Amino acid sequence: MTQIDITSRFGDYPIMIDSGLLTDLHNILESHHHGQKWVVLTHAEIWDHYGKPISDVLEKIGIHPVIIQVPVGEESKSLTRVERVVSSMMDHHCDRSTWLITLGGGVIGDLGGFVASVFMRGISYLQIPTTLLAMVDSSVGGKTGVNTPQGKNLIGAFYPPKIVLTDPTFLKTLPVRQVFSAAAEILKTAAISDSVFFQEFSLQLSDYQKNPSSVHFSKAIISACRFKAQIVSQDEQESGIRRILNFGHTVGHALETFYGHEHLTHGESIAYGMLCAGYISYRFGKKSGLSIDLSTTDWEALKEAICKLPLPPLDNLNIDSVLSIMKRDKKNVMGMGNFVLLEALGKPVISHQVTDDYIKISLEQL
Repeated sequence: MTQIDITSRFGDYPIMIDSGLLTDLHNILESHHHGQKWVVLTHAEIWDHYGKPISDVLEKIGIHPVIIQVPVGEESKSLTRVERVVSSMMDHHCDRSTWLITLGGGVIGDLGGFVASVFMRGISYLQIPTTLLAMVDSSVGGKTGVNTPQGKNLIGAFYPPKIVLTDPTFLKTLPVRQVFSAAAEILKTAAISDSVFFQEFSLQLSDYQKNPSSVHFSKAIISACRFKAQIVSQDEQESGIRRILNFGHTVGHALETFYGHEHLTHGESIAYGMLCAGYISYRFGKKSGLSIDLSTTDWEALKEAICKLPLPPLDNLNIDSVLSIMKRDKKNVMGMGNFVLLEALGKPVISHQVTDDYIKISLEQL
């Protein structure tokens, strides 16, 4: 088993990564169980598949959890859904000693983490991510949140779990589109962290294209989590270096909001956002505050890797609408956007000098 520790003002916590980890769940939780109530927040499809083996393991230490199921999709990340989950927990007589287990992808993790942060002013929770995207992104770093009609995660809190249990076994049942979507986040991490990691993962994507069943992402998960853990431990509340993790997200989140989550997944949106950020770095890098423009070699490598992902076309793209959505992004400070650019693969820079014209030109290239 690989354990990666994250430093937090709420207390340090581990990310445990290993295939078959769920079979050892009772041993991991035994020291945390003192007769309190446990709640599992999940989707019906996930519980139908994994509910019995998880329940059987938990019963070994006397845990009989309350199961709360929410619909699949970003629509569940809402204040209305938070209220429903909290009401259900109150109906089951949960209190401040209750532990919440989030079993699912990013929606479950974000929603459950936010519920844990506000229920009786904060309870303990455990994350079990079941998608590749959640394993490498939303489960690492303690961000929680829900959406509004104006954008993603505009209401939320920094509130880390006590433990993250990452079992790559879950990936065997993931649809191919979800894997490719998550691969965009891994490419993002590789692009801002290490050119060697980037090259290796780009080759792994080629192998996955040829034969999905033959590729295992455990090494990539560990590398991505280890890098993000280092950044988060230095800057838990995204006031400094953690902003580099938003490479591709400035445009990506806006595209995701513009098209809707059914047409464009989070990872697909970030892939397009990286193309925009990479193009700006290549064409307008020095004009945007970089010491050098991104080289042709690195730009072509970035573009080639992203184009291995089967991205849906951006039909009827309204650039002015996308720009308007970007201006409402929660990452803006005093009207200034935080745009992550690249001087080279593995060398990200946070820029406040990216103009609307540069963004428009980059969007026109998509």
